[in-house]
Amino acid sequence: MAGTRSRRHRDGDPIARSVPHSTARPNLAAALDNLGIRLAELGEYRPAHEATSEAVALWRALAADDPARQRNLAIALNKPNLAAALDNLGIRLAELGEYRPAHEATSEAVALWRALAADDPAHQPNLAQALTNLGNRLAELGEYRSAHEATSEAG
Repeated sequence: MAGTRSRRHRDGDPIARSVPHSTARPNLAAALDNLGIRLAELGEYRPAHEATSEAVALWRALAADDPARQRNLAIALNKPNLAAALDNLGIRLAELGEYRPAHEATSEAVALWRALAADDPAHQPNLAQALTNLGNRLAELGEYRSAHEATSEAG
């Protein structure tokens, strides 16, 4: 975004560090993931990647929150959000031509969605979308047989 100010504070810390660990953090993570999508739609791939990477870092921290609190519904929702953000990160990295890291992010998303879908079939459509994206990432790496298998599994 040419001419816009950075999303970082004057001291160089990402915005996420200035938000208290509370209900605001999931909202910030979701907003950053959505910002990445919107920036990519505008062709602003590098800022889109930065926003999505920050969202993944937030969701990763939230998903790994205190295990004693894992029964809390808000914490339980963080793993699907992390999986979705990782899938988006794979897309953002592919848009930058960074195919190997894109494959890694998408593979991690597939693994999370696979586990979530095993516990709750309502996550099956998300797994199918991630598998489709994995097929795209594998094709970008020239791994066409594996790309076909992932896409076929998606249904």
